[in-house]
Order: sequence, then C-alpha cells, then structure tokens
Amino acid sequence: MNLTSLKMLIGILAVSSVVAAVVNVARPTPLPWIREPLPVKPPVAASSEHVASQPAKSPADVNPATPEPAKPAESGVTKEMVLSYLQNGTAHFVDAREDHEWVEGHLRGAIHIPASAIYQNIERIVHLVPPNEKVIVYCTGGQCEASHHVAEALDRDFHFSDVSIYTKGWEEIEKVEAFKPFIAKGEEQ
Repeated sequence: MNLTSLKMLIGILAVSSVVAAVVNVARPTPLPWIREPLPVKPPVAASSEHVASQPAKSPADVNPATPEPAKPAESGVTKEMVLSYLQNGTAHFVDAREDHEWVEGHLRGAIHIPASAIYQNIERIVHLVPPNEKVIVYCTGGQCEASHHVAEALDRDFHFSDVSIYTKGWEEIEKVEAFKPFIAKGEEQ
C-alpha cells in the first residue's frame, strides 16, 4: 500500500465518521456512543404452575448441552387480570401492533413497540422498565403473532424475566366496556 492510498483510506474513514455522527445526532432517539452491556439474567426456578402447563418431554427431546430458553407465558392472562393490573398500576403494557393501529387506540400508558420494528424501538422500554417487573404484551388478538415476537425478544434478547402475553388483546379490549377508561387515542401515552 503506497502513501497516496493510505491517505485516501484515512480520508474516507474520517468523512464516514463525521457523516455517521451527524446522522446519529439527527435521529429522533440517538444511539449511545458506547453500548451498555446487557444485564446477565439470573436463573429463574420454574414454578410448579409453569411446569404443569408444559407438555412432558421424553429423554430423547432433552439435550443437556443446549437448555431451552423459557417462553413468555401466553395462557392464563384474562381480561380480569389485565383490568386489575391497569387499575393498580402493577404491570407495564407493551402494544406490539403497527403505528396506524396504535394511533387508532391503545391502552393508556402502554409502551409502543411494533413487532415489525422491535429493535429500532426497544429503547422505549429498556431505559424505563426494570427487567424484573411485570410486562404484558398485547397485539390485535385472535391469530395475531406480533405479541409473541415482541415478548420473545424481551425475554431472550433483553432479559425481561416476567413477560406475559394477553392473547385476546385489542380485539377483547375494544369489546369490553370496563376497558373504556383505559383507552387512549392518537399519539398520547
């Protein structure tokens, strides 16, 4: 490599760095210059309720070298439980639906993390909610898988330890009169 090529390479790196810095500063939520390491997730003892709800595995299905990560709880979150959490403020809600659905209506105080852009929006929760607090993720309901994708990412990639899925989601929220005081519209939280 000759001196001219080296100067050109250094110039390209300098210009690229300046452009990257300007773009980062212009972002609505700039990325940190130094990323904090993710917290180490402490091992959680399986509750007897969780174990009882899981199908039995044969010894051939279990590989001790690769333990299966825990999946977010998706069954058992009822409208009564959701209403209780909303009234008491004892859980954080994550809306996994897309932007246009969020604007049309969402649970007041919910954190919006669309399933199509989890990692672009994850800062909305990681700096606001401690990873050991109760999080309930919902989407449209019915056959919607968005809440599953967001809940699994929160558990697997960001080490949230108490993530549940409200499978009936927005479909049920809109139908049940008791939810009306907890619904917000537009961009408001």
